[in-house]
Amino acid sequence: MTKNKVLLISTIVIVGLFALAAVFFKKEEKVEIFRINQDRLVKTYSPTLGDPNSKVTIVEFLDPECESCAAFNPTMKSVLNEYKGRVRFVVRYMLFHGNSKLAALATEAAGQQGKYWEMQEQLFSRHEWTHQQSPQNDKFEQMAQELGLDLEKFKKDMKDEKTLANIEADFQEGPAIGVNGTPTIFVNGRLLYELTSQKLKSLIEEELVL
Repeated sequence: MTKNKVLLISTIVIVGLFALAAVFFKKEEKVEIFRINQDRLVKTYSPTLGDPNSKVTIVEFLDPECESCAAFNPTMKSVLNEYKGRVRFVVRYMLFHGNSKLAALATEAAGQQGKYWEMQEQLFSRHEWTHQQSPQNDKFEQMAQELGLDLEKFKKDMKDEKTLANIEADFQEGPAIGVNGTPTIFVNGRLLYELTSQKLKSLIEEELVL
């Protein structure tokens, strides 16, 4: 075999290897990441914090009476502050405890007076109302007063049937998209499997560069 033939064969082999590599990597690029459609995660009635046009949307299904939700709340606040202006945060409800529904209604009622997030913070940081057998309306009204809310409006808004229907709709829809406990968190529709700051930020970073 002549030197020219050897060179030609070598060239063909190298070109072939590059072609195979290109096909392989092209296939790798087409691998889809499993996501829940945002239309199923974000409702028009959902409480929202941050720019609605943000590239990244974090949706948390939570229970105001859930100890794990309360424990993760400082982490979530820290991450939201770190990525302020780049992420949107959306709340939906999954209510499993005795006073959960009343607490969610209290948060929504406070939101009618511009104090949704302040009431949420009160509920997560104060535990005297949790795991009680009797309704804790008096505790919620006390928090409302401390936040400077119009108490009569607050009590009226807590009985709003449309708000109650929205809260119950969250609870009904949750299991259909894989929400069976709280907190359950999605980042652009991708489930956060590990409740840590590092994992949450890692998902956010991935979505910011996609």
